[in-house]
Amino acid sequence: IREATAVLSLLVGIELLSFCLAAVLCEDPQAWILSFLTRPAIVAFNILALLAVIYHTITWYNIFPQGVRIFTSRDPANTRTIPAPFLTASLYFVTIVASVLIFCALTFS
Repeated sequence: IREATAVLSLLVGIELLSFCLAAVLCEDPQAWILSFLTRPAIVAFNILALLAVIYHTITWYNIFPQGVRIFTSRDPANTRTIPAPFLTASLYFVTIVASVLIFCALTFS
């Protein structure tokens, strides 16, 4: 299931690319994009894609500490690693901060 969410991410990327092409090729790109995004099938697809990306992110953050080991020192005799819960929490923290910053930049610009 987790790998299938990448397909939805690819389709969202194609959707965003089509918006870039519309900005270049259409006479009124804003009207075209709004008419495209207000279709019920596209709204449902975007909601499904959002849920898939959230699921993908949660599962990725949960398996990240198992695949990546970050050591606390360079001394080979001292091979303590950063605890897995700290790594996972830091990923969530960075994601939340970046999302808030992007939201504020898009809302208040």
